[in-house]
Amino acid sequence: MKALRDDFAIPYARALRMVREGYSTFGRDFCLVFLATLLLSFLSALVPLLLREAADLLSRTDAEAVTVFLFVAAYACSWTVCNAMEWLKSIATSHVMVRCDTAFYRTLFKCLLSIPFHQRQALSKGEVLSDFDRSMSSFGQINQTVFWTLTPMLFEFVFVFLILWNATSALFSVLFLLAMVGLFCVALWVSQQTRDVYQRTFEATNELSAFLVEKLDANLEISINLSAEKESRKLRPIINRYATALFGANTRTAVLLGTQVVAIGLVLLSFTLASSHMTILGIFGVGDFVMVASYVVQLTTPFAVVASSLVGLKRDYLALESGLKYVDLANTDTGSARIEDESILFDVRSYRTSKGASLSFRIEIGKTYAVCGPTGSGKTTLINALLGLSRGYDGMISFTGGGSGPALADNHPESRQRRIAGSVRFPGDPAR
Repeated sequence: MKALRDDFAIPYARALRMVREGYSTFGRDFCLVFLATLLLSFLSALVPLLLREAADLLSRTDAEAVTVFLFVAAYACSWTVCNAMEWLKSIATSHVMVRCDTAFYRTLFKCLLSIPFHQRQALSKGEVLSDFDRSMSSFGQINQTVFWTLTPMLFEFVFVFLILWNATSALFSVLFLLAMVGLFCVALWVSQQTRDVYQRTFEATNELSAFLVEKLDANLEISINLSAEKESRKLRPIINRYATALFGANTRTAVLLGTQVVAIGLVLLSFTLASSHMTILGIFGVGDFVMVASYVVQLTTPFAVVASSLVGLKRDYLALESGLKYVDLANTDTGSARIEDESILFDVRSYRTSKGASLSFRIEIGKTYAVCGPTGSGKTTLINALLGLSRGYDGMISFTGGGSGPALADNHPESRQRRIAGSVRFPGDPAR
């Protein structure tokens, strides 16, 4: 139970909070779509029941033609409505999923920009791009699988079980129930065998994306050094690992889903033969056989979808986790120091430069300062540290902004950047 909470409930709740920030009507839209899918499941469960009544009437010599036509028409209309509503359901779920994707992406982007500069600078661009691309649609896909696919199927199964209980025998209904539970267990087992496969695929995709971004950033160096052929050779082992991981994932998934289909076929064969045998013995009527066969096909066939949905659910949760890690990086601790003199802008104590020198000084309001030194002495690093962009140094830098009260210490770089304007200049370029 704890694993279910930690691996599924908590990540979903965190993603839900992120989505609601940018999609305020999510709760209303979600409930409307959920109720529509339950209604569709109810109508789907009625189709074989109407077919049974029509078949029973056709087998009776005293049946009125009008009544037969009414049940046949009701069967045809219900089938048509159910299949038409499937497409309307696709439109409704797509509307909610797309808005979930965009809301999640916006919030995730804000979290990325909230990560401290020194941590954000250390992130692999290719990995960030891959993680954002995967996690963007993960929350919507989880809703699609759990609430708009599996839950309606469960509702339909319960309704069908009650119909079979009343129309056939208790033993037949219980055996049918156990068979469906067995198929679901097989589907669950199949999904559990794919976690490591998709994890390796994600890692291979991240490696490939990181390589491409790295080479795009090194475009000038590649052109100057005429190293295109060399870089192409470097790509070969990376692309081979990607192909191996992807082929392995597809192969293993196909084999596991094939196992699920065999189990479905055995259940379909068993209950079809059993219902036909009971019809021959006179225990079932013709309508009962048609209804049971229809329900067996209607409920067993989607179990292949259940298996693939559970496999996809595992993949979507892995993708969601790859996005949520940026939310964790954005949550930084805070601290404070105190500077009593209102004329002090920065108070630097025991700052150690890249050359090993220890600096302690104060920068006062209204004065002009120049940082001088030879190349490589750490001038840019010091300025970045003062602005809160760099954290990899020894010592203490406190910023007050010229006011009294608590100064902001090293772990408050964002507040410094809101109150200090900077202009970056490159040789021969205007300020930008």
